[in-house]
Amino acid sequence: MDILLLAFANSREQPLQTLADEYAALNKTLSPRVLQQHFLSWAISHATFDDMAYYLTLFRDRLRLFQFSGHAGRDQLLTEDGTTRASGIAHMLGQCPNLQAVILNGCSTRGQVEALHQQGIPLVIATSALVGDGSATLFSRQLYHGMETGQTIAEAFELAIGAVKAKHDISVHRGLDLPGFSDESGLWGIYPHPDHAEAGNWKLPNRMVATSAAEYEPNEELLETLYETFAPTNEKLRELEANGATTDMNREEIVGALLVALPAPISEQVRKLLVPSAPGAAEGYDQVGMMRLNQMVQTYQISMDFLVFTLLAQVWDLSQTPDWQPGPKLRQAITDFLNLNATERQDLDYFTFIRRLRDAFPDKAPSLFVAELDGLRRAFLEQEEVENACFFLETLRRQLHSVNELELTELCNRAEDALATVFGQLGYLGRYILATIRNIAVHKYRHIEDTEFEHLLMKWHGVLGMYKKELRRHAAVMDNRSVVLLRLGDAAEDNRFLSLSPFVMDENTFEDVPDLSISKLYFFSHREGDQLCYKYVRDPEEDVINLDDPAFYLRKKKRSKFQLAKDQFEVFYQLIAGPEKPAAL
Repeated sequence: MDILLLAFANSREQPLQTLADEYAALNKTLSPRVLQQHFLSWAISHATFDDMAYYLTLFRDRLRLFQFSGHAGRDQLLTEDGTTRASGIAHMLGQCPNLQAVILNGCSTRGQVEALHQQGIPLVIATSALVGDGSATLFSRQLYHGMETGQTIAEAFELAIGAVKAKHDISVHRGLDLPGFSDESGLWGIYPHPDHAEAGNWKLPNRMVATSAAEYEPNEELLETLYETFAPTNEKLRELEANGATTDMNREEIVGALLVALPAPISEQVRKLLVPSAPGAAEGYDQVGMMRLNQMVQTYQISMDFLVFTLLAQVWDLSQTPDWQPGPKLRQAITDFLNLNATERQDLDYFTFIRRLRDAFPDKAPSLFVAELDGLRRAFLEQEEVENACFFLETLRRQLHSVNELELTELCNRAEDALATVFGQLGYLGRYILATIRNIAVHKYRHIEDTEFEHLLMKWHGVLGMYKKELRRHAAVMDNRSVVLLRLGDAAEDNRFLSLSPFVMDENTFEDVPDLSISKLYFFSHREGDQLCYKYVRDPEEDVINLDDPAFYLRKKKRSKFQLAKDQFEVFYQLIAGPEKPAAL
């Protein structure tokens, strides 16, 4: 699918007040076409040179349009990490064989046009003078509004110029104030390549993926995909499949087995989608509507969270080995993730972050507990179909508030198709089970030489609330009061596990008298300054706790203050980011 890449970069010293408005406006303008799958639009809100290089490499063969918005000059772009030579960006853009247009929405970028033409770019929009910040935002909004309605880029350009000329400039400029800048007459220009005089006739892609929304039956595709994907890794589902069970004739039994097969946090989200709503209910998760659409997005987000935390736990384990340490780019990516506030967390690009985490691992790393992560790059991250599905769900996640009621059937259909595509590559999760180590007792007696440790495990089978109590006694000790991942089929005496703490925590491990009838699993959510916030997996949108908020402990009548989770988080942060404490946002 064709891709538009929009990069926005601001300056801490000379902030552009309307750049965030431009970012939001273009996302809003393009989202309906993205949701109709005419193309993919990916916006980088705080673009660095590494960000642009990464996405230009990732999208190389499918990139149709590139825009940069921010401070600029004749031969430079000001990215979030400093000035970037325009010639380098031009060279990278020249490696994108299907690129049709480059838009440089900053001051005096006319000097970059020749270098872009030399790289074969068919059309460039650039400026020949200092441009007001408000004017640049207005130009960009009108340009994309015109293209979104079906106009050619040349037609949309003329309308955008007219809109700017009808308004007054404001004082902030998108320039670097480099020596030699001149305040020439004329603002934006449209510059077709000499060999591509017709380049101005280019339009936004309008190829739509064929769908059958009129015949859409909620859960049909999702249930079939889950059954097919997890049967090879789950004994009960494998047995049902061998006996000829089908989702039409044995739906209840298959759903029950699936909910046990999936890791508890993901199972809880899938359960809401698959379980029938009450008879006569006006709305339900299994019916076309906003409840279902929101829940499918939530299921995707929790699943991606689970994958992210598994990868971060592997990073921590690998960092303890002598043969591998995270490189500077990985350290920076993880540090940025751990410092995201609530708003920034909502805009997290899961697919790209997961790809960066996985790409940083050594090939065939021998110490990976989740051995299937070796194949994650090939099976998940390098498939165009999966990439498109993730980008669609990421876009939908950001635009749920603006969904038109008339589009609900179509969007539910496409969201289920995308979610099924993602789950189709995650069948290996059925080989693992989540458990909480509630307590460890030490068995050391005078008449016995060896010391043994007895672990009280709560193994969470599927949906939250289904658990099996187990005692494990052996010479090696596991991580106490932690949420761990166990591999089904491993002998207890092998004592193999992956600790997901402090990214995932069970509130019960901090209770004097725990409620063992239900797992109170929380995922790390975001930071507010130096304070850690976690979200309850059962209700991640409404139940968010701040581990440093005294009101939380009064409301919940907690005796402990989750200090263990906070200490573990700080140790991991220092391991990745260095000895400095996280800066307040």
